[in-house]
Amino acid sequence: RAGMCHMEAANILVKQKNPFDGAREAIEAGKCYSKDDKCVDQAVNSYKFAFDQYKEHDKKAFYAGQCLVDAGNLLMNSDRIDEGVPLVLEATKYFDKGTGNDPQVARCLEQVADVLVEGRKYDEAIKLYEKVITLRLKDSLTQGSSPYTFLKLMLTYLQNGDTIGGRKKVEVFLGQYPPFRNHQFNTFLGKLMTCLENRSINDFDDLYTQFDSTNILDNWTKNRLLDMRHLADEGNIS
Repeated sequence: RAGMCHMEAANILVKQKNPFDGAREAIEAGKCYSKDDKCVDQAVNSYKFAFDQYKEHDKKAFYAGQCLVDAGNLLMNSDRIDEGVPLVLEATKYFDKGTGNDPQVARCLEQVADVLVEGRKYDEAIKLYEKVITLRLKDSLTQGSSPYTFLKLMLTYLQNGDTIGGRKKVEVFLGQYPPFRNHQFNTFLGKLMTCLENRSINDFDDLYTQFDSTNILDNWTKNRLLDMRHLADEGNIS
């Protein structure tokens, strides 16, 4: 009911030539609808309505992109991967216009990349993680968050078992951010790639348990490690 009210208000505001206030009402409608699994389509349509109000205005490009991310997330979380992926990929075009500040853009691009990885769109996700790292390394205030993004990039890249390429990526990142040499994530990644190269499932499991106990892994990271576990056992290293 609340979602319907917000959408009615959104339509009235747009008809009154007040598109941005209408977009905000539509976003509120999307938030309301998204609380009910049966209303995914209504929520997605609400976010798309808001997107339509923002998309033609370059100064609102960041908000247009965020609407597409919200809609895409809903679809992908509902196992509608093929519908959600195109939306989040389209969102990156709006973030690339640079109308948001770099930390905002980096955060949204990383969110999109995380979603793409869940949909097993690894190549697209890696390119976005690289963009996020570049943005964060530009500012001394955000450089410290780049190692975690790089960890996610590597956990995504290593899904193909390419430890040779993985070690090259580590060297490139060390050139960009030298403090990473002594970071726990660097140590972990080195041990992880050794487990994959040695095809040692026991060492892999021990490393996973140790890393989880010291970092309290979130579900995204746990899933990426579990997804590659078979590589330490079945010998799929290239």
